[in-house]
Amino acid sequence: MMDLMRTATAIVVLSCISFAGGTLLSSAEHLTEAIVASFLDSIVQPPPRPTGFEELVPEQSIRINCIRPGGQFFQQVSLADGANIQHKIDFSRPITIITHGWTENSNLTQYQQMAERFRRFVPDINVCLLDWQPYATLTYQVAARQVVPLVAEHQSKFLLLLARFHYALEKVSLVGFSLGGQIVGLTGKALGGRIGAIFALDPAGPLFTIPRDVGPRSRLTRNDAKYVQVIATCRYELGVGQLIGTQNFLPNGGFHPQRSCVSLTVTGGEIREF
Repeated sequence: MMDLMRTATAIVVLSCISFAGGTLLSSAEHLTEAIVASFLDSIVQPPPRPTGFEELVPEQSIRINCIRPGGQFFQQVSLADGANIQHKIDFSRPITIITHGWTENSNLTQYQQMAERFRRFVPDINVCLLDWQPYATLTYQVAARQVVPLVAEHQSKFLLLLARFHYALEKVSLVGFSLGGQIVGLTGKALGGRIGAIFALDPAGPLFTIPRDVGPRSRLTRNDAKYVQVIATCRYELGVGQLIGTQNFLPNGGFHPQRSCVSLTVTGGEIREF
């Protein structure tokens, strides 16, 4: 089962830009972070929103939609479901939750296709899509510093709800793209590394390891799940450069550009599908 799940992945990343690192004083670090974040804001369309974080309500702005094995449609699940959640998720089967990246949402074609491919090649699992689109429209610095921990907290509470009704966290796999890769890492960290697997696809580097490493408490590490696979296609650029997974898959050494890949322009970034 796990081998099948490891093959049912695709890469979704923004176009890769190099940034300079180095040892800096604290005030200079904050200035450099702001410059990096502002640059990222400038290359996406439509431009991200500089304000609005405080007005959003997590319970309304973070949605998890799941489909049972053999199910016909996705159903929204929430912390308010309580025991009723057992009617929306097959507790006898593993669960995979897919989390999108910055400026994106779970309705984009690549995420819908990934969910469908999981269901086709690993049919006996629950598949969920975590959507944090209202928060994903905020500026990169807000998203990286405030939104990522918030969404991770929401997801960890959801998984704790499953555990309360005796669902084994070892049956959980989390898939995250870009900032979603950092979200799934912090989710696993909050659960003490008890979840079964994390698949981080180009986990975001800017403001996590670029221009400085924020440290293992604040980013994805190999200890956030029993198994952590990192797939990297733009190391030391928009992706984390260090080898931080239990296993690290590095096509072309993990560096941009990737040969023989189909590239599509999406909100100023690229989709690279292997």
